Amino acid sequence: MFEYIKNETILWFDKNPLECGLNFELIGMILGLSIYNNVNLDLHFPIVVYKKLMKIKVDINVIKFK
Repeated sequence: MFEYIKNETILWFDKNPLECGLNFELIGMILGLSIYNNVNLDLHFPIVVYKKLMKIKVDINVIKFK
């Protein structure tokens, strides 16, 4: 589901996931529950993910393509 990028120490979405879409929804629910219950998870997503969560405008310069 996620791909670890070692040089940047972040997680990114896998280009060719083998999992179905429901698994991504499950991960979203787990992350939402952890935030709701004040449980800190040591996850490092790219800055674009955090900007989307904060509803900050994202431009193409922030997104890194591989």
